[in-house]
Amino acid sequence: MLSIGTGSGGVNKDAANAWLTELLVQAAPPAYKHSLSQPTVQGTALENLFALITGNKAKRPAEMSATSQKLCERIASCTLPANIVIPVTLGVYNGTTDPDDFLQIFEGAMKTQHWNDEVACHLFPTVLQSAAREWFAKLPPNGITCFADLREKFHMQYQNLRRHTYTHLYTHEIPMYRGEKIESFITRYMLECQKIPGLPETEQISGFITCLDKDAHPSLVLELRWNISGTFTDAVTVARQYQHSRRERQAGYHRKKKEKENDDEKKDF
Repeated sequence: MLSIGTGSGGVNKDAANAWLTELLVQAAPPAYKHSLSQPTVQGTALENLFALITGNKAKRPAEMSATSQKLCERIASCTLPANIVIPVTLGVYNGTTDPDDFLQIFEGAMKTQHWNDEVACHLFPTVLQSAAREWFAKLPPNGITCFADLREKFHMQYQNLRRHTYTHLYTHEIPMYRGEKIESFITRYMLECQKIPGLPETEQISGFITCLDKDAHPSLVLELRWNISGTFTDAVTVARQYQHSRRERQAGYHRKKKEKENDDEKKDF
């Protein structure tokens, strides 16, 4: 605990301010501790504390100048409710996880706590930490005009951390490997398609035909293209019948070749 020294004029003002600031930091909710570590914010916090004690109006909102500088004048100057509660379940965002997950939780808190647009703009920065807090601090001043604007900026910054969302276009990016068996490709293709929510069957069929090895199986590709099946199951059935017929032809060829070799051996005797 800091001690408050005295001088010829009584209590040392700087020491008293430092002591009060330490108390503020220790008593602050986790979401505010990072903000209160900044000197400019500490000064505003003390001003608001004195205003509260003396019954005067606070000069700035609770999250103070560090956040307000990034908000447009309309939002920065709004008066925040005195009874704002930040749910413990909200947690913090540090810039290392999927931003959609955090936004979903934050927007859920907006609904349950009845935060309006202005309140959300002031509170959102208070739950940012580490790299995310540094990103917010680098935003241009007075640039945030509403929560949707802040949300978009946040999304753009951390979009590379979002879990990949697969669309129907992904069905055209599952190529059949050179030398891969048809049955193996069918199994792998079907597993990959499970990653795509609500995949239309027409797109599943189209992707299947596109990804087949055209050099190894030209007749199968042509048959599927010219006789487009009504369902993906039908397309798979055609591919398996083709595979079965090909095996039969290959087996017949090897059988005849073996018979010819046997006949040639008999003639030699």
